[in-house]
Formats: sequence, structure tokens, C-alpha cells
Amino acid sequence: AQMGLEQWKSALDDLRKVVKSNGGKATAEVSAKIQECERQLQRIAFERAIHVEVFQLTMEHIKNIEVDVNYKGP
Repeated sequence: AQMGLEQWKSALDDLRKVVKSNGGKATAEVSAKIQECERQLQRIAFERAIHVEVFQLTMEHIKNIEVDVNYKGP
């Protein structure tokens, strides 16, 4: 259920509890789900690492730009 809600950390914790309750043995299905959760958590961490805040230039910003009085242009 947690995977369906994209709550990857909670899902991973639950899956690890399943493995632990099964004597430390994971079925193929559980192993695949654990790998998927880990992959999604890595993707999220990567996206956060490369995230760049986008600056929106508005007319208000342009109006407030100060130009030196001696500027003659290009």
C-alpha cells in the first residue's frame, strides 16, 4: 500500500520487517519491491541534489535596474 502511495521510505521499512519476520529470507517478489523502493529513494535524492531554484525576471525587477549615468551603450 505504501508503494502505491509513493511513500518509499515507509514501504522499504515495512518490506524489511517482512524479511526479518521471515527469518531473514526474502522472496523474489519482496526483493524486487525492496530494489524498487531503493531505486526510487535514490532518484528522489538525486533530484534534490541537482535541483536549481528558477529565478523569474519580472517587469518590476527590470524597472529597478540602475544604470550608470555615464553608460553610453554598446
